[in-house]
Amino acid sequence: MKMRQIIGCAMAALLALMLTACGGEDAGSSSELSDISSAEETVYAARESVMESIAKFNTQVLDRGIEYPVQEAYQTVENGTYFYGVFEDIGFYVKPVAYTGDREADLAKNIAVFYDVGSKNEELALQYVKCLIKANLEGATDSEIDALVAEADRLANQGVADRNDGIFLQRTEQDGGIYYLLTRNYESSAN
Repeated sequence: MKMRQIIGCAMAALLALMLTACGGEDAGSSSELSDISSAEETVYAARESVMESIAKFNTQVLDRGIEYPVQEAYQTVENGTYFYGVFEDIGFYVKPVAYTGDREADLAKNIAVFYDVGSKNEELALQYVKCLIKANLEGATDSEIDALVAEADRLANQGVADRNDGIFLQRTEQDGGIYYLLTRNYESSAN
């Protein structure tokens, strides 16, 4: 178990370093994501702390029978973002609206599952992506989740998949990694 913790911490630190080394820009910090709104009426996500987001994600992971949930032992913090090594080359991060270091108080804004391009664990990584979506769209069916992932794949590096519920999914490829970034759109007082 000790070796797994060391590997997990090293993986989380390496992934955090790789992400910040690519120009200091978060995968979800494109101007496209900063002012997301629908043409009709803007819908906002419910406020959710970093810890709530992780707990809901882990519930979905365990409900799907996946053996490796997000664990505090594999956490590292880099540039105000909480990074976690999940399994081998699969990672998870939560970037709060404003980082305070208190995961109970920090409001989750961007949440992502990421993995290496060509990963032998891509199928497992996509199961984590579906857990991420289900945790944030509690009433979504498996077919709705599959459709949202397919839309994000179709719009890869060009746009976001939107269900008009304050939750957006974007798929990007950069620096040898694939990122599925879920953004929670809050009212401006929370941003």
